[in-house]
Amino acid sequence: MMSMTTIVNHNSDDILILMGGMMGKKAISSTVEEMNKVGKDVEDKSNVVLVNETKKIAGYNCKKAIVKNDDAGEIIYWYTDKIQMNTSGQDNFRSDIPGFPMEYELNNSGMRMKFFVTEVSKKLEKSASELFSVEAPEGYEKVSFEEFQKMGGN
Repeated sequence: MMSMTTIVNHNSDDILILMGGMMGKKAISSTVEEMNKVGKDVEDKSNVVLVNETKKIAGYNCKKAIVKNDDAGEIIYWYTDKIQMNTSGQDNFRSDIPGFPMEYELNNSGMRMKFFVTEVSKKLEKSASELFSVEAPEGYEKVSFEEFQKMGGN
């Protein structure tokens, strides 16, 4: 129903979020600082419970974490400690979960959403400058971060 790609340039701290689906194609520009603030605000209001359950996602053994938040309700994460990356500036990657999230599920404004990894590739098909450009591609409507938040993005 919807696809979302987040591109973070850690050299400049710029972020580009590309969303496509029923509402059309949207390009949201932000910064690592702005996204980290959103993530910190959410973490401050929530409680994480690490659960002794496992499942395999895209070939990785994952563990379960349940996040309870007064604003967002309950979010279920499945994470692996086998993938290491800088997740700064990506508010869906929580510092209080000890690994990379391979799947998470939440209810947002009465709509159940599930995000999951389908494939992990360590080989780049394009150059880094092509893959990690924070310029909105042609065909995407530019939306401010504030407008994105009003759309239910955070």
